[in-house]
Amino acid sequence: TILILDDEPSILESLRPYFEDIGYTVFTAEDGQKGLDIFLRESIAVVLTDLRMPRKNGFEVMEAVHEHRPETQVIVVSGVDRNQELIQALRMGAKDYIIKPVMDLEMIGHAVNRAFDNYRLLMDNQRYRRALEKSEHYYRTITENIAEGVFVVDNNQKFTYVNQAFCTM
Repeated sequence: TILILDDEPSILESLRPYFEDIGYTVFTAEDGQKGLDIFLRESIAVVLTDLRMPRKNGFEVMEAVHEHRPETQVIVVSGVDRNQELIQALRMGAKDYIIKPVMDLEMIGHAVNRAFDNYRLLMDNQRYRRALEKSEHYYRTITENIAEGVFVVDNNQKFTYVNQAFCTM
């Protein structure tokens, strides 16, 4: 899912159908506060945001997005081309910065596809980490409760783990 935040209706009217036509679910909002309300209600993978909007600007949106769901990818699409704001957006975690007017929708589509790939990698990493932690927990529970001695050594033949039965032996 994509959330597009921009106070220019023409941007929303051009980007929404473009992304819907290539298979994305798209939400739009004309100001930062409405966008954050949608973000907190829906499961959003990528946020496209302008920097200058009413109620909440793009920097405030990025801050809230990273606070609530740091895995969500943010792309700035803005008419502001000052280096200071561009650098600030990238430092705040924006994955890309596209200067308006957007002449080539495929360019923005490519940026969104890269952001989705990054999002999928982050989510996969989180799933694998949880599975590994669960597996390690089961392993430790089993090895701590069996009567046989169990030990693990590292590449330098130093003990990294011993269970109670091993210590008793």
